[in-house]
Amino acid sequence: MTKFSNEAKAAIAFIIVQILFKLIFEFESSFIFMESTGMPAPIIIIVFAIIWAVICILCLFNRKISYLIAVIFGFVNLFPLILLALGVSPYPFRPYFNAWITFCVIIFNYIAYKSLKREET
Repeated sequence: MTKFSNEAKAAIAFIIVQILFKLIFEFESSFIFMESTGMPAPIIIIVFAIIWAVICILCLFNRKISYLIAVIFGFVNLFPLILLALGVSPYPFRPYFNAWITFCVIIFNYIAYKSLKREET
């Protein structure tokens, strides 16, 4: 881990927290969401967790593009806030916690991307 900047370490740590949040909290609430709407929510949560895991593995290679992908996918991950605004979230406070984690992922991955870009020049 010595070849990683502090920003990259924080970015990877928050991606791991995001994966754990998906598997522990959102997976449980996805069954309630599925019962009320009929959408295959548990499958969507598993797919999101797998995508975050792939992004985390890419970040371990310490490439600029992996941090940029994490920033872009972070914005996609803010979808639960839209559900909360529409009033269909089964647990009203978990999307806020997810948003906090996601904003941290976006910020630290962007900073890690910028630091790698700065080192390159």
